[in-house]
Amino acid sequence: MSRTLLVQHWMAHGYLNSSDDSEMEVKGEAYFKCLVAHSFLQDFCRNGGIHTWKMHNIVHDFLRFLFQSELMTEIRSVEHMVLDLTSAMTSKEVKSIKCVIRDSAPAPAPKQMKTLFDSGTSILASSCDPPLILDSSCPPLPSDFPLISIRHLMVMIAQGVGFPVDISSAEKLRTLVAVSQGCLITSRALSNLCKQSKHLRLLDLSLSSGWHNCFGPCGQGNVLRKFPEEIYELKNLKFLSLAGSKELKILSETLCGLYDLQSLDLTGCSSLTKLPDGIGKLMRLRYLYTWYCCSITFYPKGIGCLTSLRELTNVIVRFDQNDAKEFSLGDFEELNHLCGDVHVKLVGNAIDADEAIRANLSNKKSLNNVRINLDGDIKEDDVIKALKPPSELKIEFIGGWF
Repeated sequence: MSRTLLVQHWMAHGYLNSSDDSEMEVKGEAYFKCLVAHSFLQDFCRNGGIHTWKMHNIVHDFLRFLFQSELMTEIRSVEHMVLDLTSAMTSKEVKSIKCVIRDSAPAPAPKQMKTLFDSGTSILASSCDPPLILDSSCPPLPSDFPLISIRHLMVMIAQGVGFPVDISSAEKLRTLVAVSQGCLITSRALSNLCKQSKHLRLLDLSLSSGWHNCFGPCGQGNVLRKFPEEIYELKNLKFLSLAGSKELKILSETLCGLYDLQSLDLTGCSSLTKLPDGIGKLMRLRYLYTWYCCSITFYPKGIGCLTSLRELTNVIVRFDQNDAKEFSLGDFEELNHLCGDVHVKLVGNAIDADEAIRANLSNKKSLNNVRINLDGDIKEDDVIKALKPPSELKIEFIGGWF
C-alpha cells in the first residue's frame, strides 16, 4: 500500500480528526514517519516510482497473537452468492481454524475473524480495526463458535467470478475492500450493499492490490456498467474507489449527496464520459483521481467549488472563455490547497487574459508542477505570459494527455 493511500484510509476512519481539517495530512505524515522510524512499517517495493509499504513481520506476528484465530468456511455457489456474516455455522461447514498461541495454556475466547473460500471467492471479515489477513490450515472449529458484528470485510474474488449479490447482516460494516483482477459487479449487488451497509466509511471496488494493475494492455479491470442511484444511502462514506471500472460510462448524480466524501478514485475508468454536474457539492473532497479517463470530454464547472482539494490528477480547462458549464482557467481561483503535480489540457484557440489572472497561480503555494497539453491554436510562450506563474512553480508542456 502506498503512503498516500494509507493516510487516506486513516482519514476515512477518523483517526486523523483535528479541529483544523487542513492539518490531517500533516498529522498522517507524522504518524507514518513514526511507524517507519520504529520499523513497524518497511519500504517494500517501488513500482514506477510509487513506494509501497508492508507491515514488519514481528508486528504482524504480534497482531496474529492478539487476534489468535482464523475461521474458514466453504462457499458452494457464487452465481447467486449470499454471504451471512453473523449466522452460526455447523461443524460440517467449517473448513479449518488456526490458533496462534503456541503454549499449553487454554486460549481465551477468540475475537471474531472469518474467511470464506471457494475456487473463486474468499472473504476476510474482521472485528479488528484495521482488518488483518492471516494464514490458514488447522483443526475444525466448534459448531457453537460465536460470531459477532463484522466491521471490516475484504472480499478476494477470482477473475470472472461475480461480486456477492447480497451480504446479510452487514449493517455495521465500516470497510469493504474487493480484491481481484476482473470481476462482474452487478447493479443489483451494489444496490443491496448500499441499502444494507449504511455505515460504510471506506468502499474500495478497484478489485486490485494497486490501481496500476487495474488497467492497461494486461489489466483486466472489473465489469461495472452502472453505479446505483442508492449510493446516496452511504451518508458516512469518505473513501470511494472505482478504479479499473472500464465499462462504467456514467456516475449517478446521487453521488453528489455524499457530503462527507474525501477521496474519489476513478483511475482507469476509460469509458466514463462525464463527471456528475453536481460534483461541486462535495465540499470536503480532498482527492480526485481521473487518470486514464480518456472518454471524458469536459470537466464540470463545479470542480472550482472543491476548495478542500489536495490532489487533482487531470483536468480539461477552457482557456478561451469563462464557460457556464465547463471548467475554465479562472475556476482554479479558490483551489489554493492543491499539492504536487496537476495535468491540464488547455482547450481553445484564444487566451482569455482575465481568466488567466483570475486563476491566481501565485496563491498555489504547495503546487510544484503543472503539466500542460495544448489542444488548440495557442503558442507556449503566450500561455506563460498569460499565466505569469511564480518562479517556484514549474510549467511543463507535454505532447500526450495522459
